[in-house]
Amino acid sequence: MPTTRPGKNSIHVGDVPHRALVEALAARLREPPETPDPPLVVVNRIAPTRSIHVLVIWNKWKGLTIPQRGRVITDAFAAAFPNEQFVVRLPMGLTPGEALTQGYLPYLIIPVARPTDKVTAKQLKDAMASSGGILMHIGDDRRLRFATREQAQEAYRRLLRKINKPIWSLSEETFASDAPE
Repeated sequence: MPTTRPGKNSIHVGDVPHRALVEALAARLREPPETPDPPLVVVNRIAPTRSIHVLVIWNKWKGLTIPQRGRVITDAFAAAFPNEQFVVRLPMGLTPGEALTQGYLPYLIIPVARPTDKVTAKQLKDAMASSGGILMHIGDDRRLRFATREQAQEAYRRLLRKINKPIWSLSEETFASDAPE
């Protein structure tokens, strides 16, 4: 029997495997796609085939098989958008590490604070931890990674509201296979 969460944006989730993940993801799917909050979500609608491709980058995938992740995504999409006419044909659930190694996190924000900026390491850490995206540590450096330019730009705006100094560098990483011949 389906359950209902109270409120105007009720989400109905039936008796499905991994119900807590389905509910959490369904709630996230209803948020604007440029939202950089985890999980990172990218939804592509393909009108000619009436299909939808959904990429979800989330730490909570650890321990789930690829087919289980796909089932969570399709169940969550159905719960979030019960009247959707398109069909989720390509649900892809990746952990942040998997997404990074497969090239799904090409946008990054790097802090480039100098001593004269008078910004502490703790201020940088706190701002980055609360601005969305996937926080990656490379040695002593921290970077925020994103699947889309819109997610990165929204996080950049959040960072500027927290520390309004020219210390943030937003860039896109390109791969050798993307380069023109």
